[in-house]
Amino acid sequence: SCAPEGPRGRMVTSCVESIFLGAPGLQAWESNLLRDCPTSALGSVASFNFSYTNATAGAHFTLGLKALHNFDYDLCEHEFEAALAAEPTLFLAWWGRAMCNARPIWNVEDIP
Repeated sequence: SCAPEGPRGRMVTSCVESIFLGAPGLQAWESNLLRDCPTSALGSVASFNFSYTNATAGAHFTLGLKALHNFDYDLCEHEFEAALAAEPTLFLAWWGRAMCNARPIWNVEDIP
């Protein structure tokens, strides 16, 4: 279920990933990472508003964000690049792309 129950059985959140499941252009493995939240291998993303015009770009951005929070920088880079290819004006994807190269926990930057 994508809406875990909180105290007294009330729904506390819904997975933002659910709205992207039908996005065209996703590979099967990408769809699997979006499906079955919050038990997906990368966890779930709390609902927040961000502006996008292309559902595929939104899906790739969401996967990139999940990868970034799991320190999977190769996947992070791939997903933010895919988001930018689908929608070059998705400015949060540019931020995400930069964050893939900034690794402050290890005091390292991987600047191409």
